[in-house]
Amino acid sequence: MVADPIRIVGGGIGGLTTALCLRHHGIACEVHERAPELNEIGAGLGLWPAPLVVFDRLGLGDAVRDLSGPWEEAGLRRADGTFMVRYTADEMIARLGGQTIGVHRGELQALLLAALPRDAVHTGAACTSVEPTPEQVRLRFEDGGEQVAAAVIAADGRRSTVRNELFGESPLHDCRAVGWRGTAPARPGADWRCPTGETWGGDVVFGVLPLSRGRMSWYAAARHFLDDGGRDELRKRFAHLHDPVSELIEATPDDQIWRDAIDDLWPVRRWVKGRVALLGDAAHPMAPDLGQGACQAILDAWSIAAQLAEHPDDPATAFTRYQRARRSRAAGVTLVARFLTNGGGFRGGPMSKVREATLSHMPPAALLRGLQSLAAGGKAAPKVRAASSA
Repeated sequence: MVADPIRIVGGGIGGLTTALCLRHHGIACEVHERAPELNEIGAGLGLWPAPLVVFDRLGLGDAVRDLSGPWEEAGLRRADGTFMVRYTADEMIARLGGQTIGVHRGELQALLLAALPRDAVHTGAACTSVEPTPEQVRLRFEDGGEQVAAAVIAADGRRSTVRNELFGESPLHDCRAVGWRGTAPARPGADWRCPTGETWGGDVVFGVLPLSRGRMSWYAAARHFLDDGGRDELRKRFAHLHDPVSELIEATPDDQIWRDAIDDLWPVRRWVKGRVALLGDAAHPMAPDLGQGACQAILDAWSIAAQLAEHPDDPATAFTRYQRARRSRAAGVTLVARFLTNGGGFRGGPMSKVREATLSHMPPAALLRGLQSLAAGGKAAPKVRAASSA
C-alpha cells in the first residue's frame, strides 16, 4: 500500500520551497494552491544570505542569483540623497557571508515551480478545512473534493484558512502604515545607477533593489493613504526625494504597482496541532520593513523538511521540533520589523532628526553587525559563513 503523501496548502514561495526541501530528503509531497494558475506576478523581494544557502543546498542557488541585479554600494539616505550610513557589497559579504539580493517574486515562484514535477502541484484547489486525526489528516476543498495526507503543512498566507480553523480566528494587527511595491523596467540607453537601500524623507520611506535585465524593484511606505493610493498619490508623496525616485515611479507600468495596508500578527505560541503545521506567513505574518517575510518562510521550509527526514514515521514529533527550532527566531524578526514600522524612517516628527543624527555617526561595521544575526538565520538554518569578522 502506498503511504499518503504530505500535503502542502499554498503554492507561494514558502509552499513551493517546502516541497523542494521535502523532495530533497526523499519525502513524497503534493502542493494544493487555490489560484487557478501560477503566473509571474508580484513585485520584487529581498533574499538574505541564509535563504540563499538553502537554495544552494537545493541546487538552485545560481539560478536564483541570476534573477538579481548587481550592486556595489548600499545604505540609508536622506531626502536629498546624502548618506546617513553607507557600506559596500564587499563589506556586506565580509561581515554577513553574502549579499542581500533582489528578485522578482513571480520569477522566483516560476523557477521553483519548474523544479517540481508537474503532477506535484495542483492549482484551483482551494482548501476549506483540515481535520487532523492521530493517523492522518483529511482535507476538504471548495469544489467538494477531499484528500487524505500523512501530514499537512499550511503555507496559505497571512490570512491563513488553516490557522484560523485550527487555532481560532487571528485578526491581523493594523500597523497604521501603508506600502507600495513596484518594478521599473530597464532604462533605455543607461542603467538606473541607484545605490541599493532606503531613503528616509520626513514621513515617507523609499527603497530599491536591482533585478536582472536592468530592472529596478522599489518599495515605498508612509503612515496612511491620503487619496486613493494610486500613481498621483505616489507622485505627490515622494516628489521631494532625490533622483531617480520620481523617474522610477513614472517608469513603472500601472500593472506593476501594488499597494497595501501594512499589517502583522503578534507572535503566536502554537504553530502545530498534531499532524498539521503552519509555515511562513501563515505562522508569522510580519511587516515588510526588514524584507524578511519570504526569507523566514524559506528557512521554515528547510527546518521542517529536516525534522520530517529525522522523524519520518512521526510527523507530530517532527512538527513540534520544527516549532521549537523556528518560533523564537521568527518571533524576534516579527517584533523588530514591527518596531521599525512603528518608529522607522516614515514616522517623521522630532524623533526623525534624532534617528538621522544617530545613524550619521554609526560606522558601517556597526550597522552590519546588527544585521549579522538576521543573515545567519538561527540554529535551524544552514550556516552562512562570513569571510571575515573584522
